[in-house]
This record gives sequence, structure tokens and C-alpha cells, in this order.
Amino acid sequence: MNESLDKNMIDKDEYPQTAEIEKRCVHMIADLWHAPGAWKTVGCSTTGSSEACMLGGLALKWQWRKRRIAAGKSYARPNFVCGPVQVCWEKFARYFDVEIRQVPLTETHWGCAPRICGITATRTRSA
Repeated sequence: MNESLDKNMIDKDEYPQTAEIEKRCVHMIADLWHAPGAWKTVGCSTTGSSEACMLGGLALKWQWRKRRIAAGKSYARPNFVCGPVQVCWEKFARYFDVEIRQVPLTETHWGCAPRICGITATRTRSA
């Protein structure tokens, strides 16, 4: 362990084999999610969950926008439904101009049940 303290395994110039491992992991995850052409999927790793959430959220926003444009609908005000469990979603909403709609947790509902998510998703926007 002591021999590795000064090493930055994320540095792909110093450790080029990590780039290949990352590429293989991206392809495996794409295959797990049944992505078309999983072997040629492009992706990246992150060192923290916030970065992963931000990248995932942006991908969702872009796919949503593409579907809205194809359907001839407005794509001016995207919204995002989630539970109040990860503070990075509030940052994501603020940084990337997305309305956040949080599913409230109660004594009887500790998660995002589909029925409650649907109600939250369709409620009238505030201002």
C-alpha cells in the first residue's frame, strides 16, 4: 500500500492500461443495458458519484431533447423526478437548467414508488 500512495491511477498517460480497462468496463455496462452496438459505445469513468450523476443527467437531458424535437414539441423546460437522497441532483438542476421535482419521503413511503413518481411528474410547475 505504501508503494502506491504517490501514484495516480487515473492518469492515463502514466498508466495507459487503465484506459483499456475503462473502455472494457464501459462496453460491459452498455451490454448489460442492451445498448445497440455495445462494443463501440463511448463513455468514461468518474472518481465520484456526483460526477457520474451529472454525466448521466446530461445524457438523459440530451436524449429527452432529441425525442421532443423529433415529436415537434417544446424542449425549453425539462424536468427531472427524483427522491431527496442525493444533493448532486439539486446541483444538476441548477447548473443545467432543469426543473427538479422531488418525490417527498413520508413515514409510509420511503422510496420512489411508480404511482407517486407519476403524480410528482405530472403536477403543475411552480413559477
